[in-house]
Amino acid sequence: MFPQNNFLNPADTAKASKLSPRIDELMVADLHVGGGGAVEQATALFAKTPDFKMGAVNAETNAGTHTFDRAMSEASDLNDWFNAGIVSADAANRLHFRAASFCMGDATDFDSWDQGISFFLPNATWLQPPGYVHQMIDQTWQPSALNVTAVATQSGQPLGSPVVSAQKSTDGKTLVMRYVNFGSASSPTPAVSVTVHLKSSSGAAVETRGAATVWTLESQDGLGANPPGQPSLISPKKSTLASFGDGTVLSVPSNAYVIVEAPLA
Repeated sequence: MFPQNNFLNPADTAKASKLSPRIDELMVADLHVGGGGAVEQATALFAKTPDFKMGAVNAETNAGTHTFDRAMSEASDLNDWFNAGIVSADAANRLHFRAASFCMGDATDFDSWDQGISFFLPNATWLQPPGYVHQMIDQTWQPSALNVTAVATQSGQPLGSPVVSAQKSTDGKTLVMRYVNFGSASSPTPAVSVTVHLKSSSGAAVETRGAATVWTLESQDGLGANPPGQPSLISPKKSTLASFGDGTVLSVPSNAYVIVEAPLA
Protein backbone atom coordinates (compact mmCIF):
# COMPACT_ATOMS: atom_id res chain seq x y z
CA MET A 1 0.00 0.00 0.00
CA PHE A 2 1.47 3.32 -1.12
CA PRO A 3 0.40 6.31 1.01
CA GLN A 4 0.79 8.84 -1.78
CA ASN A 5 -2.29 10.03 -3.61
CA ASN A 6 -0.67 9.66 -7.02
CA PHE A 7 0.82 6.18 -6.49
CA LEU A 8 4.11 5.44 -8.35
CA ASN A 9 5.66 7.94 -10.70
CA PRO A 10 5.58 7.03 -14.42
CA ALA A 11 9.16 5.74 -14.45
CA ASP A 12 8.58 3.36 -11.53
CA THR A 13 5.26 2.23 -12.98
CA ALA A 14 7.06 1.30 -16.21
CA LYS A 15 9.66 -0.68 -14.24
CA ALA A 16 6.98 -2.48 -12.23
CA SER A 17 5.12 -3.37 -15.43
CA LYS A 18 8.14 -5.40 -16.59
CA LEU A 19 8.33 -7.57 -13.46
CA SER A 20 7.59 -11.27 -13.82
CA PRO A 21 5.36 -12.45 -12.34
CA ARG A 22 3.22 -9.33 -12.48
CA ILE A 23 2.53 -7.80 -9.08
CA ASP A 24 0.38 -4.80 -10.00
CA GLU A 25 -2.83 -6.44 -8.71
CA LEU A 26 -1.15 -6.80 -5.30
CA MET A 27 -0.42 -3.06 -5.10
CA VAL A 28 -2.80 -0.31 -3.99
CA ALA A 29 -2.72 3.46 -3.84
CA ASP A 30 -3.91 4.88 -0.52
CA LEU A 31 -5.89 8.00 -1.39
CA HIS A 32 -5.87 10.54 1.43
CA VAL A 33 -8.78 12.88 0.78
CA GLY A 34 -11.30 14.91 2.74
CA GLY A 35 -14.78 13.62 3.46
CA GLY A 36 -15.27 12.43 -0.12
CA GLY A 37 -13.87 12.12 -3.60
CA ALA A 38 -11.72 9.00 -3.40
CA VAL A 39 -13.79 7.05 -5.97
CA GLU A 40 -13.44 9.79 -8.55
CA GLN A 41 -9.75 10.20 -7.76
CA ALA A 42 -9.18 6.45 -8.07
CA THR A 43 -11.04 6.29 -11.39
CA ALA A 44 -8.85 9.08 -12.77
CA LEU A 45 -5.75 7.30 -11.48
CA PHE A 46 -6.78 4.02 -13.15
CA ALA A 47 -7.36 5.86 -16.44
CA LYS A 48 -3.75 7.13 -16.41
CA THR A 49 -2.37 3.57 -16.35
CA PRO A 50 -4.98 1.33 -18.03
CA ASP A 51 -2.53 -1.56 -18.42
CA PHE A 52 -1.28 -1.46 -14.84
CA LYS A 53 -4.00 -3.01 -12.70
CA MET A 54 -3.20 -1.70 -9.25
CA GLY A 55 -6.04 -1.10 -6.83
CA ALA A 56 -6.96 1.76 -4.55
CA VAL A 57 -8.02 2.17 -0.93
CA ASN A 58 -9.21 5.14 1.11
CA ALA A 59 -7.52 4.43 4.45
CA GLU A 60 -7.77 7.98 5.70
CA THR A 61 -10.42 10.67 5.28
CA ASN A 62 -8.98 13.99 6.43
CA ALA A 63 -12.25 15.81 7.01
CA GLY A 64 -11.18 17.90 10.00
CA THR A 65 -14.64 18.15 11.57
CA HIS A 66 -17.23 16.11 13.48
CA THR A 67 -20.36 18.12 12.64
CA PHE A 68 -23.51 17.32 10.67
CA ASP A 69 -22.00 18.45 7.36
CA ARG A 70 -19.27 15.83 7.91
CA ALA A 71 -22.05 13.27 8.40
CA MET A 72 -23.52 14.21 5.04
CA SER A 73 -20.14 14.08 3.29
CA GLU A 74 -19.61 10.59 4.78
CA ALA A 75 -23.05 9.49 3.61
CA SER A 76 -22.57 10.91 0.11
CA ASP A 77 -19.13 9.39 -0.27
CA LEU A 78 -20.29 5.98 0.92
CA ASN A 79 -23.05 6.08 -1.70
CA ASP A 80 -20.29 6.67 -4.27
CA TRP A 81 -18.46 3.59 -3.02
CA PHE A 82 -21.64 1.48 -3.03
CA ASN A 83 -22.39 2.52 -6.62
CA ALA A 84 -18.85 2.04 -7.95
CA GLY A 85 -19.52 -1.52 -9.09
CA ILE A 86 -22.58 -0.47 -11.07
CA VAL A 87 -20.82 2.45 -12.73
CA SER A 88 -17.69 0.44 -13.55
CA ALA A 89 -16.96 -3.29 -13.14
CA ASP A 90 -13.26 -2.43 -13.37
CA ALA A 91 -13.54 -0.02 -10.45
CA ALA A 92 -15.47 -2.60 -8.43
CA ASN A 93 -12.59 -5.04 -8.71
CA ARG A 94 -9.94 -2.45 -7.89
CA LEU A 95 -11.54 -0.43 -5.06
CA HIS A 96 -10.89 -2.40 -1.88
CA PHE A 97 -11.91 -0.44 1.23
CA ARG A 98 -12.77 2.92 2.75
CA ALA A 99 -12.16 3.97 6.36
CA ALA A 100 -13.22 6.99 8.38
CA SER A 101 -9.98 8.02 10.05
CA PHE A 102 -9.37 9.17 13.62
CA CYS A 103 -12.75 7.71 14.56
CA MET A 104 -12.51 8.42 18.33
CA GLY A 105 -11.54 11.82 19.67
CA ASP A 106 -11.01 13.34 23.09
CA ALA A 107 -13.90 15.76 23.64
CA THR A 108 -11.44 18.42 24.78
CA ASP A 109 -10.23 18.65 21.16
CA PHE A 110 -13.56 20.01 19.91
CA ASP A 111 -12.01 23.31 18.84
CA SER A 112 -8.88 21.86 17.25
CA TRP A 113 -8.38 19.35 14.39
CA ASP A 114 -11.39 17.40 15.59
CA GLN A 115 -12.45 14.72 13.12
CA GLY A 116 -13.56 12.10 15.60
CA ILE A 117 -16.88 10.48 14.70
CA SER A 118 -17.18 9.53 18.37
CA PHE A 119 -16.10 11.49 21.45
CA PHE A 120 -15.08 10.38 24.91
CA LEU A 121 -14.75 11.82 28.39
CA PRO A 122 -13.81 10.04 31.64
CA ASN A 123 -17.48 9.24 32.24
CA ALA A 124 -18.96 8.89 28.76
CA THR A 125 -18.47 7.82 25.15
CA TRP A 126 -20.95 8.90 22.48
CA LEU A 127 -21.39 9.25 18.71
CA GLN A 128 -21.20 12.44 16.72
CA PRO A 129 -23.45 12.81 13.62
CA PRO A 130 -20.89 11.15 11.27
CA GLY A 131 -20.75 8.20 13.65
CA TYR A 132 -24.49 7.74 13.34
CA VAL A 133 -24.13 7.52 9.54
CA HIS A 134 -21.80 4.56 9.98
CA GLN A 135 -24.08 3.03 12.63
CA MET A 136 -27.10 3.32 10.30
CA ILE A 137 -25.19 1.64 7.48
CA ASP A 138 -23.86 -1.08 9.78
CA GLN A 139 -27.36 -1.90 11.03
CA THR A 140 -28.81 -2.06 7.49
CA TRP A 141 -25.81 -3.48 5.61
CA GLN A 142 -26.54 -5.56 2.50
CA PRO A 143 -23.87 -6.78 0.05
CA SER A 144 -25.38 -6.69 -3.44
CA ALA A 145 -25.69 -3.36 -5.26
CA LEU A 146 -28.84 -2.53 -7.21
CA ASN A 147 -29.25 -0.06 -10.03
CA VAL A 148 -31.31 2.79 -8.59
CA THR A 149 -32.27 6.16 -10.00
CA ALA A 150 -34.23 8.85 -8.23
CA VAL A 151 -35.89 12.05 -9.41
CA ALA A 152 -36.10 14.77 -6.75
CA THR A 153 -38.64 17.57 -7.12
CA GLN A 154 -39.70 20.59 -5.12
CA SER A 155 -43.16 22.03 -5.85
CA GLY A 156 -43.17 19.93 -9.02
CA GLN A 157 -39.86 21.31 -10.31
CA PRO A 158 -36.93 18.90 -10.84
CA LEU A 159 -33.79 19.48 -8.78
CA GLY A 160 -30.18 18.36 -9.21
CA SER A 161 -28.91 14.79 -9.43
CA PRO A 162 -29.79 12.95 -6.19
CA VAL A 163 -27.14 11.14 -4.15
CA VAL A 164 -28.66 7.67 -3.81
CA SER A 165 -27.65 4.00 -3.62
CA ALA A 166 -29.49 0.70 -3.12
CA GLN A 167 -28.53 -2.82 -2.13
CA LYS A 168 -30.23 -6.16 -1.52
CA SER A 169 -29.49 -9.14 0.69
CA THR A 170 -27.83 -12.30 -0.62
CA ASP A 171 -31.01 -14.31 -0.02
CA GLY A 172 -33.03 -11.78 -2.01
CA LYS A 173 -35.40 -11.00 0.86
CA THR A 174 -34.36 -7.47 1.83
CA LEU A 175 -33.89 -4.19 -0.04
CA VAL A 176 -32.14 -1.08 1.29
CA MET A 177 -32.05 2.41 -0.25
CA ARG A 178 -29.82 5.26 1.01
CA TYR A 179 -30.55 8.88 0.07
CA VAL A 180 -28.70 12.12 0.91
CA ASN A 181 -30.46 15.49 0.73
CA PHE A 182 -27.83 18.06 1.65
CA GLY A 183 -26.24 21.13 0.10
CA SER A 184 -23.70 22.74 2.41
CA ALA A 185 -23.27 23.72 6.04
CA SER A 186 -24.37 27.28 5.32
CA SER A 187 -27.14 26.51 2.82
CA PRO A 188 -29.80 24.02 3.97
CA THR A 189 -31.50 22.09 1.20
CA PRO A 190 -35.30 22.16 0.94
CA ALA A 191 -37.50 19.20 1.69
CA VAL A 192 -38.04 17.22 -1.51
CA SER A 193 -40.30 14.59 -3.03
CA VAL A 194 -38.26 11.71 -4.44
CA THR A 195 -39.58 9.27 -7.03
CA VAL A 196 -37.59 6.04 -6.80
CA HIS A 197 -36.90 3.65 -9.68
CA LEU A 198 -35.29 0.32 -8.79
CA LYS A 199 -34.09 -2.17 -11.41
CA SER A 200 -32.67 -5.68 -11.16
CA SER A 201 -29.60 -6.75 -13.15
CA SER A 202 -31.96 -7.90 -15.93
CA GLY A 203 -33.59 -4.45 -16.08
CA ALA A 204 -36.87 -5.54 -14.54
CA ALA A 205 -38.51 -3.42 -11.86
CA VAL A 206 -37.79 -4.59 -8.31
CA GLU A 207 -40.95 -5.42 -6.40
CA THR A 208 -41.34 -5.18 -2.63
CA ARG A 209 -44.07 -6.31 -0.25
CA GLY A 210 -45.33 -5.09 3.10
CA ALA A 211 -44.31 -2.16 5.24
CA ALA A 212 -40.85 -0.57 5.08
CA THR A 213 -38.73 0.85 7.90
CA VAL A 214 -37.23 4.33 7.53
CA TRP A 215 -34.31 5.85 9.48
CA THR A 216 -33.82 9.62 9.17
CA LEU A 217 -30.82 11.62 10.37
CA GLU A 218 -31.49 15.36 9.99
CA SER A 219 -30.38 18.76 11.22
CA GLN A 220 -31.14 22.26 10.04
CA ASP A 221 -27.74 23.32 11.33
CA GLY A 222 -24.96 22.00 9.12
CA LEU A 223 -22.50 22.76 11.91
CA GLY A 224 -24.63 21.02 14.53
CA ALA A 225 -23.07 18.35 16.74
CA ASN A 226 -23.75 16.30 19.89
CA PRO A 227 -22.46 18.03 23.04
CA PRO A 228 -21.79 16.05 26.25
CA GLY A 229 -25.06 17.23 27.80
CA GLN A 230 -27.09 16.14 24.75
CA PRO A 231 -25.19 13.14 23.32
CA SER A 232 -28.05 12.07 21.02
CA LEU A 233 -29.21 15.55 19.94
CA ILE A 234 -28.60 14.70 16.26
CA SER A 235 -29.38 11.01 15.94
CA PRO A 236 -31.53 8.85 13.64
CA LYS A 237 -35.31 8.65 14.09
CA LYS A 238 -37.23 5.55 13.07
CA SER A 239 -40.57 5.50 11.23
CA THR A 240 -42.65 3.21 9.00
CA LEU A 241 -43.86 3.37 5.39
CA ALA A 242 -46.93 1.39 4.38
CA SER A 243 -45.13 0.25 1.20
CA PHE A 244 -42.00 0.96 -0.83
CA GLY A 245 -40.82 -0.07 -4.30
CA ASP A 246 -40.27 0.98 -7.90
CA GLY A 247 -42.14 4.24 -8.49
CA THR A 248 -42.63 5.10 -4.82
CA VAL A 249 -42.67 8.82 -4.05
CA LEU A 250 -40.68 9.41 -0.87
CA SER A 251 -40.88 12.61 1.19
CA VAL A 252 -37.36 13.54 2.32
CA PRO A 253 -36.95 16.36 4.85
CA SER A 254 -34.55 19.25 4.51
CA ASN A 255 -30.91 18.48 5.36
CA ALA A 256 -31.32 14.74 5.86
CA TYR A 257 -29.85 11.29 5.33
CA VAL A 258 -32.57 8.69 4.86
CA ILE A 259 -32.32 4.90 4.77
CA VAL A 260 -35.29 2.78 3.74
CA GLU A 261 -35.31 -0.98 4.45
CA ALA A 262 -38.07 -3.01 2.80
CA PRO A 263 -38.90 -6.72 2.33
CA LEU A 264 -38.57 -7.90 -1.27
CA ALA A 265 -41.32 -9.80 -3.04
